[in-house]
Amino acid sequence: MKKRILSMMLVLCMVLGMMPVSAFAAEADNLCDHHTEHTADCGYVAAVEGSPCNHAHDETCGYIEAVEGVSCACVAAEDGTLTHAEGCGYVEAVEGSPCTHVHDEVCGYAEAAEERPCTYECADCAAVSEEPSDTPVEPAESYTLTIEQGEGGTITADQYSWTEPTEITFTLTPEEGYTFVSAEVYGGTDQIAWLTPESFTDGTCIFGVPGSDVTVQNIVFEQNTTEPGGEEDTTPAEVTGVSVTVDGVTYTEGDVTITPTSTITLTVTGTSLLNGNFDNTVDYANGLYLYVNPDYF
Repeated sequence: MKKRILSMMLVLCMVLGMMPVSAFAAEADNLCDHHTEHTADCGYVAAVEGSPCNHAHDETCGYIEAVEGVSCACVAAEDGTLTHAEGCGYVEAVEGSPCTHVHDEVCGYAEAAEERPCTYECADCAAVSEEPSDTPVEPAESYTLTIEQGEGGTITADQYSWTEPTEITFTLTPEEGYTFVSAEVYGGTDQIAWLTPESFTDGTCIFGVPGSDVTVQNIVFEQNTTEPGGEEDTTPAEVTGVSVTVDGVTYTEGDVTITPTSTITLTVTGTSLLNGNFDNTVDYANGLYLYVNPDYF
């Protein structure tokens, strides 16, 4: 077993030895086949680990350690002399002086220096790295929107494909004489939404689509039975023995042609009833009749 491990390590060493030296160059120092060593122009400076000075102060360097003086309670004699007693605590101040030693090979001092990176940029290596790779790039999965249009109008979108969940805007365009009723929205095979007239504001609807294909189907537009503003209603409201006021105009006995408005409230003066398309919920006792235009509905 040991021999097998040693053999594998030997093979690994031989393979590494056959690889070009430039393959082991650190990317940070910018060395390559075209810039094999640093120069003054590239600006590279290797980091230097510092070492302390081993100089010991002596008479030659002139160093004197400063001493802070300490006073005591001793009193001078009449002649002005002061003799400190033993143990009085007095310490005479000493003015220090700096060391004048200059670092040399003997003291072993070495100043530390930070690394400065190489600023060389190899245009040849950059051109090689920009060449297209032979490895095919897998395209991002794309999802599509399908709208199965019906009759009476259309629903369109501002985009019909996407690669990740996003928002699209539906636009509703009914044909003249049609009103939108509903539509179903499917994500894959599951229904994910139900569009109604309330889903749209000013004809548009912002809809969040998932990461799957979306289909809008079963779009329903309903045809209006009769549009407002059509032909005049020729159904007469029979007036007998009373007078009728419509929009400020008073009519007496005879046939009155009602113009095509959906409903008209009539104010009746008299005791007889009117024959026509009148709503039974109106207060007849107070002379109020609601005429319903049969051609409007």
